[in-house]
Amino acid sequence: MAQEGALESPEQEAGRRHVAERGGDGGQRAELVDCREVLVESDGPRVSVIGLEGVIVVVDGDEVLVTSTSGVQKVGKLSGAVNQ
Repeated sequence: MAQEGALESPEQEAGRRHVAERGGDGGQRAELVDCREVLVESDGPRVSVIGLEGVIVVVDGDEVLVTSTSGVQKVGKLSGAVNQ
């Protein structure tokens, strides 16, 4: 068990970090560190998330949506969602 302020081994640190690749270019689209129940969907820019839980991030062109998993049912009430 790591003590507060102690350095973690690479294996411990890797367990808290996730890098997702997507697309034909093999580029990194999302990097999550110390996250739980986080979903990232991006059609372009790389998204980095640190220390969040229960969050959804969607990047579609020049529009960005960030919501909690409990707030996702309200997305249809946004003015930008009318044309979706």
